[in-house]
Amino acid sequence: LYRPTGSLYRPTGSLYRPTGSLYRPTGSLYRPTGSLCRPTGSLCRPTGSLCRPTGSLYRPTGSLYRPTGSVYRPTGSLCRPTGSVYRPTGSLCRPTGSLYRPTGSLCRPTGSLCRPTGSLYRPTGSLYRPTGSLCRPTGSLYRPTGSLYRPTGSLCRPTGSLYRPTGSLHRPTGSLHRPTGSLHRPTGSLHRPTGSLYRPTGSLYRPTGSLYRPTGSLYRPTGSLHRPTGSLYRPTGSLYRPTGSLCRPTGSLCRPTGSLCRPTGSLCRPTGSLYRQQGHSQRHQLNKTSRMGPNGMILPPSGQNIKNTCSFHDIKSR
Repeated sequence: LYRPTGSLYRPTGSLYRPTGSLYRPTGSLYRPTGSLCRPTGSLCRPTGSLCRPTGSLYRPTGSLYRPTGSVYRPTGSLCRPTGSVYRPTGSLCRPTGSLYRPTGSLCRPTGSLCRPTGSLYRPTGSLYRPTGSLCRPTGSLYRPTGSLYRPTGSLCRPTGSLYRPTGSLHRPTGSLHRPTGSLHRPTGSLHRPTGSLYRPTGSLYRPTGSLYRPTGSLYRPTGSLHRPTGSLYRPTGSLYRPTGSLCRPTGSLCRPTGSLCRPTGSLCRPTGSLYRQQGHSQRHQLNKTSRMGPNGMILPPSGQNIKNTCSFHDIKSR
């Protein structure tokens, strides 16, 4: 589409109106004479002569890009991420992950951000199939090396280097994953992602039965400082939002139904954006003599009585 010519770009079609050898900026970006970069994804929505982001990835807080050299240098603070994808680092908002790394001087992401009228990425469902050879990322998310994606229905299953399964593989549906059973049900060994999204440093997740027992710094267990081996952890971020019963966990986990997790069974009591188990910080350890109830609830061992800390009055009061 674009052909870089030193400090700015020279259009190969009828895109921008050149004024000499440069472009004439009209405000924060360029005024196209044809049709350029009409966003059709979920990030940009044209509201004039500029693709102003309306999603949750970019939040423009100042002026936009000013051409200085072969790439754009933000004059204000455009790429201020609301997530953790882009970070302005001098002359270019280089991704902190490895979503796109410019190998030349153009390499503008054209996935869900902008779809130009030339021949770039053609959206096929929720992923993109490259039809040309622009913007070859050197990261670990997209690497067009022949046949990148293998379509399986309407969603492309990546065969590149986003995830390398070591056991079973979750089916990506939506923005993250919706497991086919419980939340992260390990069947064999767990996944060890090799992309930039997750990179375990040796001992992050360790499966212990039907859960993952984090031994790194992702989750922090509720209760005492002992390492729990049978109940749910309290996320230190705001990862889950319970909508079901607010009882203490009884073995069930939350089922992801979108980009985050929304529990369908019983879970902890939320305190702000964290989880806190009801009652004190003690945790009933489940031994081998525990019995399974009819609804998947873990009953106390025979001969013992463990008081249920979640009553009907507590649920109704909340």
